[in-house]
Amino acid sequence: MLLMTRLYSYQVVITSVTEILLAIYLLRDLGIRLSDLYRDDVRNVRCIGWIALLVLFCEGLFFLESLISANLYYSGDVGKYWSWWYDMIKHVPLWARYFNALAIPFISGVCEEVIYRAYGVTALEKLVGFKKAVIIQAIAFGVFHVWPLHILITFTIGLVFGLVYVRRRKLTVLTVAHTLVDLIGFSTFIVPR
Repeated sequence: MLLMTRLYSYQVVITSVTEILLAIYLLRDLGIRLSDLYRDDVRNVRCIGWIALLVLFCEGLFFLESLISANLYYSGDVGKYWSWWYDMIKHVPLWARYFNALAIPFISGVCEEVIYRAYGVTALEKLVGFKKAVIIQAIAFGVFHVWPLHILITFTIGLVFGLVYVRRRKLTVLTVAHTLVDLIGFSTFIVPR
């Protein structure tokens, strides 16, 4: 397990740098500036409502994922599932735990929304229409998240986020929701049991 957690520690840094570089490249390819995708007024009550709904939706799916995982691997014992999770995390170096909890949510919140929603949907819909574009980017978003059950959960999130992007054509709501969801999820790396 020690080797796995060490590899994971460096992999998240490499993935983050790759996401940043890819997002920059794809924005240039689209011929748009990042600021063009963030012209929503987050103080608008409707935007706050969208953010709240998306965060609740995602957290509900992740809660369901933990229940299913507990049933699959620990005979329904959620406590054992979370004990396994915390046992794994304690082997991750401290710097990597803080990087996961404090940097990844912001990097992923911006970059993954640029990559999968702004670029993925925009580029694909020119080729296959918006419905297939939303499905394809959701599949890519799910597969990027690796773990089998997590792929299904993130695929579902990718579908919903893709549809929201098609409706709004801005990333503010999606990025804020994505960042908040990741801040909540990755807080387990630094919050004591």
